[in-house]
Amino acid sequence: MVQTPLFLLAVLYAVAGSCYLAGTLREILDINDLPLICCVRLMYAFVYGFLPCLIFWKEASGERNLAWYDYSADGLFHLYFLFFFSVLAYPLLLLFYRAVHRDGLAREDAHRAVREADLRCREDRHVLLCGAVTLAVGLVSLLLWTRAYGSVYQFILNASAIRSGKGSVSNPFAFMKYLAKAVEIAAFALLAAFLVNRPRGWDRVLHLALLALAGWAAVLYLLASDGRTVIAMSALAVIVLLLRHRRGEQIGGYLTAAALAAAAALVLTMSADAFTRYFRTGVWAARGTGILDAIVDEFQFVYSAQGYAIQAALSGSLELKFLDDLLIAVTRWIPSRFLPISLPDTVWAYNTANIYGSSASGTSPTDLLSTGIYYFGLAGVVIWPAVFGAAVGLMQNLLDRDRSYRVSPYYALLVGACIHAVSHNQLSSFVLALFPAFLYYLVSRCVAWLRREDP
Repeated sequence: MVQTPLFLLAVLYAVAGSCYLAGTLREILDINDLPLICCVRLMYAFVYGFLPCLIFWKEASGERNLAWYDYSADGLFHLYFLFFFSVLAYPLLLLFYRAVHRDGLAREDAHRAVREADLRCREDRHVLLCGAVTLAVGLVSLLLWTRAYGSVYQFILNASAIRSGKGSVSNPFAFMKYLAKAVEIAAFALLAAFLVNRPRGWDRVLHLALLALAGWAAVLYLLASDGRTVIAMSALAVIVLLLRHRRGEQIGGYLTAAALAAAAALVLTMSADAFTRYFRTGVWAARGTGILDAIVDEFQFVYSAQGYAIQAALSGSLELKFLDDLLIAVTRWIPSRFLPISLPDTVWAYNTANIYGSSASGTSPTDLLSTGIYYFGLAGVVIWPAVFGAAVGLMQNLLDRDRSYRVSPYYALLVGACIHAVSHNQLSSFVLALFPAFLYYLVSRCVAWLRREDP
């Protein structure tokens, strides 16, 4: 039997998602570019439009996919309240982005500026060198991080248990995980160098060899960190990087191919468990469900977290976690044995304990809206999207300082981090996701100093 309130909610989310998508595509075509905010808006259309439409359509049909739900009269009121919050947060995010972002090339052809800058830097080896050095740092860190288990491959066999905090070996180099993530930005740098330099002969062989090594190292890192959606976000970052350095003038002719590639990345994410299980055990065990069911299973945590967070906020049982997470964001990259204090639980750990119980393994993430509620109460659905929009604006300002491919590694990394933060939002995790950019910047400064060039 179809539950009418849930079905109407699914329709409302479908309409909202279509509006978000149409407005974003119009802006992309207008500026002929894909800035960070457009990537965030596309992800917003998915997480707060089409995905809840799919989930609540299934729930209206009698399926129960959410780990936490309440379909009483009060619970349904909360769900409609959350829909209203998601619609309210969208213009706030854009408003604070535009308040912070300096709209330097908003009415120009931004892609032409990128191409002209690339032509001036075509013979520049700076990005290639920075990518190679950063790759070396990331590879050494990857080996040290996984050393306690004997090898990278043995570490990957235990990756799921390690991520759940049930690793069988004490790892004194666990903090090297944050340096090992540098292999991702190294791969972005080497891909950008290949796309712009268009090398020939032995130079092409060198570019491809380094790019292949960086790609393989990035895959090993993702498997070792037991990332699922992170794999898709990295793939989306590559797609956006290819769009930035496309050979054609107009971006519109590439959007269909990009959308198909993004859909393929999403499908691969749904199969990530099967791939990682095959890598660990040699046995292929794909999910028996269809792709839509797999999508619901992968992202249902968003709406479980929202439902619990708003009920806890209204009942007065919610603990505000912003200061705790801020402390973790500042100190998490420091090895725990050097800290004089014991860190509090992260927002994700707190959310997991509330929904699944304190004995649950792993973590259940929170999205942009539920994180805002956990941070500031109901006011967080206004405050946190606004803060996020302003942060995206600041990051775009930094990227706009240089239109050449020297900023492309940062651009790709920020695309992945920003779109991931829409569905998997936690300040401490976002700060750690940006750490490779800081490392790459240090490498870039050192390379520029050694070559006596302007960094």
